[in-house]
Amino acid sequence: MKFKLDENISRRGVELLRSAGHDALTVRDEGLAGADDEEIYAVASSEGRTLITLDYDLPKSCGFRLSAARVSLSLISVGAGR
Repeated sequence: MKFKLDENISRRGVELLRSAGHDALTVRDEGLAGADDEEIYAVASSEGRTLITLDYDLPKSCGFRLSAARVSLSLISVGAGR
């Protein structure tokens, strides 16, 4: 599978995916650190990658609609309070 990991995912996350045989790139790998959500979403979509993020605001800021999405989005919740 092809993944794009947002900058809030640790380097260990990409290492785990790569060691399992997946094609995983990070936002940092492509010089997109600090880019706005819409740009990251557009790049992941154009590359056909599943975007993995801890950013709960990303779907809303990108106008994410499940019926119109051409990219998969995975939100990961860690810790208490979410």
